[in-house]
Amino acid sequence: PTPPAVRVALLREMARLDLRPSLASLGVPTAVVHGALDRVIAPALGAELAVAIPGAVLEVVPGAGHQLPLERPDRLAAILAGVPAALSPPPQPPAAAGPCPPRPARDAGGGTRRSRPAVSS
Repeated sequence: PTPPAVRVALLREMARLDLRPSLASLGVPTAVVHGALDRVIAPALGAELAVAIPGAVLEVVPGAGHQLPLERPDRLAAILAGVPAALSPPPQPPAAAGPCPPRPARDAGGGTRRSRPAVSS
């Protein structure tokens, strides 16, 4: 088991960690999914998170608490599968192809011609 002092130190660090200023720079499709009955993290904080992330969608699951994957796995999967395609980044154009390497010359029989080394006498 984890020693109590380690747990206390972890919780103190977690309490000090604030990543909210960086949320506006997220550029990936984001769905904030929150249980309406969550008593660990208030649903209002889920709404605040969704507002802070550009283009994010907020889904509040009625009757669910903090552990959505255990409480409502089918609903969570449906929400994540239905994140609008509009949130997906646009497809990138294919990379420009560079010049193709030259093909070896072919002889009349279809074989590759090879130069022969010079023979000195």
